[in-house]
Amino acid sequence: MTPPSSPETQTGLAAIAAHVGGPLDAVLPGFRTAVEGMGMKLVDADGGASVTLSRGQILVSADGASTQLQLLPKDRMGAQVLRDLLDTLTSRMGVALTWDDPLPKGRPANLSLARVVSSERISPSFQRIAVTAPDLARFGEGGLHFTLPQGAEGQDWPFTDEGGVTRWPGGAEVWHRPVFTTREITEGPDGPVLTFDVFWHDTGRTPGWVASLVAGDEIALMGPSGSAMPKPSAYLGLIADETAVPVVARILAQADPAVMGQAVLVVPSPEDRQEIAGPSGVQVTWLYRSEGKSPLDGLPLLALPDSDRYVLFAAEKSEAAAAKEALTERGLVRGEFLAASYWSA
Repeated sequence: MTPPSSPETQTGLAAIAAHVGGPLDAVLPGFRTAVEGMGMKLVDADGGASVTLSRGQILVSADGASTQLQLLPKDRMGAQVLRDLLDTLTSRMGVALTWDDPLPKGRPANLSLARVVSSERISPSFQRIAVTAPDLARFGEGGLHFTLPQGAEGQDWPFTDEGGVTRWPGGAEVWHRPVFTTREITEGPDGPVLTFDVFWHDTGRTPGWVASLVAGDEIALMGPSGSAMPKPSAYLGLIADETAVPVVARILAQADPAVMGQAVLVVPSPEDRQEIAGPSGVQVTWLYRSEGKSPLDGLPLLALPDSDRYVLFAAEKSEAAAAKEALTERGLVRGEFLAASYWSA
C-alpha cells in the first residue's frame, strides 16, 4: 500500500505514524484476527491493508524489517479514537507498538471536564442533570450518546500517554462507564449547557452516583459516540423503553417539522410522562409498565407506509431481537430500521 504523499490528511490533520516489529507478512495475519475479532473489516490492498471507520482510516504497510501503521483521522476526536483503537488491536496481538512522534502527557481529546449546574428529580423514575463547560458544543453533533466515566473516590481523570492513548488511573476495569444521551444543548453564562436524563434503577453504581451529585461538582464526559440521527424520511416510527426515552426526545426535537409518524414510549407509570417536543405530525403514545405493557406492544401501533420510512426500536436485548424479526416480517429492509439493544435482562 502506498502511503499518502502528504503528511496531512484531507482534513488538514497530520497523519499519525507508528511501527511494530516484524515484516508485514508476519504481522498482517495477527492484525487481521484482532480487527475481525472487534467486528471490523480489514481490506487488502497492493502492499498492505486498511481499516475504514467513521472517524478515519488505519493503513498497514511494509517498512523494511518492520510494519508501519498509519492513522488518517477525520478530526481531533477521530485521532483520539484511532490512537486508542490501534493500542487495543496491538495489545490483543501481543506486540509492542512504537509511536514515531511521542507526545507529552495530556487529556484525551474526547474528554471534557464539566461542572454540574443542577440535578433534579423530574418524575418518580427520572433525574435530569445539567452540566456546563466551554467545549460541550460537539455533543450536539455526531453520535447521540456519551459516556460518564466514574472512578474511585479521589481518583484522577483519564490521561493520555506518549502515544496519545487514553490511560485509566487504577486500570480501566475499575472504572464504571455508563452511556447516556444528550437531551439538549443550550447556551449558558459559562458556555454550553448539556442536559441529560437518568432513569432510576436499583442495580449498579449509577443510582448512588446520581444521588450524590450537587451543583458545582466536577464530572467528565467522553464522546460523542454511538448512533447518529436517523436519515431523513417522510415517516418516522420510534419505540423506546425507559432507558431510551431521551433518545426519542432528542430525535423528535431535531426532526424535520414536516415528518409524519408515531412515537411509542414505555415508562413505569403515568407519573413518568414528560413533555416531548417534536413535529405536529408525529403522534406520541405512552404505555405503562404498571398496566403490563412492554415496548413490543408498540409495534402494532405503527402505521407503516410502503416507502420513505424509518423505524427505531430501542429496548432490552431480547425485545430488540424480537422487534427485528417482527419488522423484517413487515417488509422493512436494512437501512429502513434499527432494533437497538440498550441493556440486557
